[in-house]
Amino acid sequence: MALVPRIYINPYGQQKYKDKSSKSIFKEQNYFSHIIRAIDANQLTKVYQNDSIIYGLEVTNTSLSNNQRTVDITLSPGRIIQDNTLIDIFESITMSVEVFSNYDILETNQTENYFKISGNQLHNFPEDKQFAVFYSTNDTSINHYNWVVKLAVLDNDNTKIYTHQNISTDDNTGMLITNNFEDSGENGTILLTSKYQFEEKLDNNLVEFVPLYTKTDNYLNVVSSCTPGFDSNIFRIIYGVLYINRDLENLKINSDNYELATDNAQINIHGHSYNIRNQIDYFRNYDGGEILIC
Repeated sequence: MALVPRIYINPYGQQKYKDKSSKSIFKEQNYFSHIIRAIDANQLTKVYQNDSIIYGLEVTNTSLSNNQRTVDITLSPGRIIQDNTLIDIFESITMSVEVFSNYDILETNQTENYFKISGNQLHNFPEDKQFAVFYSTNDTSINHYNWVVKLAVLDNDNTKIYTHQNISTDDNTGMLITNNFEDSGENGTILLTSKYQFEEKLDNNLVEFVPLYTKTDNYLNVVSSCTPGFDSNIFRIIYGVLYINRDLENLKINSDNYELATDNAQINIHGHSYNIRNQIDYFRNYDGGEILIC
């Protein structure tokens, strides 16, 4: 996830006393010209298609990490318009989707039947959630599936996970692995999008780049629920769509069976039609000032 604030337009360095015919977006051509006429700024962005990529913000890299349990995606710097607001992104954006999570086993208790793992992981181990035990040094021939959470509680800086099953010496070592989208079947789609909605205050007007994961066998027709929930009023630019296939036997993503949907393809999301990488002609300079990020 990456947060990017809304841009403003910096007039410093412009020439004073421009000709009256100059199509400046500033109210005055003087020292106080940093006061922008809102109506002119809105007219500027309305010249171009709303909710569009002007240039850049292309998927430059997709890779698997965390023992093929996490997808990492990189977007290039670029410029977009959303809600009639021009936004410059000067650095690459990195997004990650942890499809499966793994946690080293710190301690087990065969009397009370609990595992202990590091950190506060209560949100990842709700009651009745299933998980697995992998990489046991006592029994490396099999992986131990279908453990069920009875209760998870905090223990100082760690989390105790009580189970309905009986823990044996074969389960004392290794790691716990959870399927973060366990109701989604083998196939899934990752939507690379940005969360933005215009607000008057600059401090609250942030662009949040997020990957949304959802089940689908056809990545151009996404009909099931996303995580977090898809809102067509906020997620209006789709930078890329990544289709993956999950190995539910070894709880990892198949490295030879995931692909990126092509640019300009149409995708249907909850009844709304989007063009992947909806892009307009390149432009960079404006009369009246330089576009900067604040």
